[in-house]
Amino acid sequence: MSSTASVIVHDTRLLGTVPRTYSDRLVSVNDSHSLNFVLRSIRQAAIELGGVPSTAPAASRASLKLTIMCHGRIALGGGGHYYLELGHMGLQLTTVAEARMLRGYFSKIKVKACGALGGHTPVPPATLTAALQESDRLFHKLAKKTDTPVVASDTAQLYETTFDLMQPDFAGDISFGAWEGNLFEYSPGGARRQVTRA
Repeated sequence: MSSTASVIVHDTRLLGTVPRTYSDRLVSVNDSHSLNFVLRSIRQAAIELGGVPSTAPAASRASLKLTIMCHGRIALGGGGHYYLELGHMGLQLTTVAEARMLRGYFSKIKVKACGALGGHTPVPPATLTAALQESDRLFHKLAKKTDTPVVASDTAQLYETTFDLMQPDFAGDISFGAWEGNLFEYSPGGARRQVTRA
């Protein structure tokens, strides 16, 4: 494995194409895939890159990073239910336990998805507060289940796609700029700290 190998999982409802230069392995999924399939595909990509599950602290593992590129959503109907639109059921508090199959494979997980703040249909303040709390719990649990630090923002993430007039049905390459909002790293041990870069 190279010293900085990476896997990207891209739910294609996030329109655009992931440039091949972004990662060593790309896993493309959509709403027809179960979360179990999504997670097994990520694990298989890690294995193909030489990844093996490790009980060593993430900082001591080979540098194999996972980037999740999808929409972050607040479910319609109120209640402040926040989830990552990853596969059919999504990654949410009721499904995040399945992520334990990735335990020990990665040195870091980056979530390139909208956080609970901004980018959503306007919601009442109480619903937004509940969504922020739920997203916080989700990222804590993802870090714990995978035994891997998770980096995520609390705010909508802006991205651009290239557009080719000769290919009007092609959304173009995805390009994320700098992170928007407050960026946090969630440790497997339960700590959360604000960071300036992933």
